[in-house]
Amino acid sequence: MVRHAEVAVVGAGMFGSAAAKYLTRAGADTIVIGPAHPAYGTTARLPEYGAHQDESRIARCLGWDRFWGTVDTRSTARYRDIEAESGISFFHECGSLALAATLLGDHTRAMLSTGREDGVVVERLSDAEVRGEFPELCPPPIAGGVDALLERKNAGYINPRRLVRSQLKLAAAAGARLLRGSVTSVRRDEKTGLGRVRGEGATGGPLSVDAERILVAAGALINHNDALSPRATNSTCRSSPSPTCCSRSTHPNANVCGTSPRSSPSTPPTRATTTCRSICCRRSNTPTADGT
Repeated sequence: MVRHAEVAVVGAGMFGSAAAKYLTRAGADTIVIGPAHPAYGTTARLPEYGAHQDESRIARCLGWDRFWGTVDTRSTARYRDIEAESGISFFHECGSLALAATLLGDHTRAMLSTGREDGVVVERLSDAEVRGEFPELCPPPIAGGVDALLERKNAGYINPRRLVRSQLKLAAAAGARLLRGSVTSVRRDEKTGLGRVRGEGATGGPLSVDAERILVAAGALINHNDALSPRATNSTCRSSPSPTCCSRSTHPNANVCGTSPRSSPSTPPTRATTTCRSICCRRSNTPTADGT
C-alpha cells in the first residue's frame, strides 16, 4: 500500500522527531519514517539506526563558538517544557565542568563573553578550587595550566532515546503518522512530480510513501545504503576546534585533531587511535586523502 502525505520526514531520530512535531503543529500532513529503537540487550546493524542510541549526551549552554553557544542555550531552555508536555523525563540537571588549556585564553574569554550575552552563569575555577570541589578529578598537566569552567544550572546530560520518544509522542498527538521501517530510496517521480520514498517496513514488507515534500533528517548515516544516489559518495568532514573533541592514544602514530578548523589533507587521522567529533560534513565526489 502506498501512503500519501504532504511532507515525508525520513529519519525518526533527534532531528526527524522534532521536525515532524513542528511540521504537524504548523498544519502539514506529515509522515515520519524510521526504524524502532533496538531493544536493550539486543544487537542491531548500526547503519539502520541513528547516532542517538546511547543513554547520555552532555547538555550545556557554554558553547565553543557563538553559534553553538546560542543554540545550546535556547535548546536547553526548552527541555523542561518538552518534558512537561510529553510526560517523559530526559534531562538530568547535574551541572557541567569544562576544562580548557589556559593558553587558549582569548578563545575562552570570547566563549565567556558570548555566554554572558545569552545569560549563562559560569564560574571560572582555579586549580585549587577544582581539586577542592572535585577531589576525584585530576586536571591534565598542560603547559600554562588549565581553565575550569563550571555551569551549575541549566546543564548536565540528556537521555537521547527518551528525548526522541517524547518528541515522537508530541508529534503523534499533533496528528503526525509514524511509519516504522528502513528507507532504501528517495526519488522524484517525473510524471507526478511527487517525491517517492521506498524501503522495508518493520515486518519485512515493502514501505512506500508518496509526498509533496521530503525532508531527509537521517544524520551522519544518511547514505549508508545509497538511498539518495545509485553511486556511493564520500564525505569531507571538518573537525570541531573544541579542545575537548579529541582523545589522544598512547600509540606513537596517533594523531590529534581539533587544533585547527580543518584537518590537514597531508596528515589524515589514524582512525583506530583518534576519536573525533565531526560537526560539519559536506558531500563530495572527490576521494579524501586516506582514499575513503
